[in-house]
Amino acid sequence: MAITPEDADTLTGFFEAVDVVRSDMAVKWGTGRLELIAGRLNPALLARFRGQQVRWRDALKAAWDADYLTRDALALVEQKSGAMQRAWLALDAAAAEAGEREIAPWVWECELEDGTIAAFVQDDAQASKVLHEGRHVAVYTVKEIAALIDAVPNALKLAKVTFPGAKLQLPEPYTRIRSPIPWNDPIPFGEAAAEEEEAPF
Repeated sequence: MAITPEDADTLTGFFEAVDVVRSDMAVKWGTGRLELIAGRLNPALLARFRGQQVRWRDALKAAWDADYLTRDALALVEQKSGAMQRAWLALDAAAAEAGEREIAPWVWECELEDGTIAAFVQDDAQASKVLHEGRHVAVYTVKEIAALIDAVPNALKLAKVTFPGAKLQLPEPYTRIRSPIPWNDPIPFGEAAAEEEEAPF
């Protein structure tokens, strides 16, 4: 026996309420950046935040995995979801009080051959800010651009070093296809982030 659709909707609602706050913090500070700021300013606060994340997730998982949703289990999810929202706001307040600046990325844009817009930023936190603006652009970080450069034939890279100011111009066969570089191998973009006490949130 599984929980009812009504119970599933209720649990989803609690999850989404927390996720809205998380998303707002990503827009304001950049994905993952607020936690980094908190860890630098107040490691104990970040530890309590991480502990609250664990307890919130455990409460949700226990409720989802139950044969039926009990009143106590629902009350626990409600309590932990509220605490998780307050935990995000506690990090936000700590960063603001310390004078940390909200993320305001430098963005360089250009139009590609197919008419789409490519936006270039420094890191994943800045990329998240651009993506949350809702514009239809393809966002690339410096690390991703470095991976693309690594995929360029060595002869072309050597020309840029040997002849300072040399510009990369594509040979005729490549100008008729969308991508100037034959992608034969996967390029590892992004990094997995690991995550891990009752906190007074």
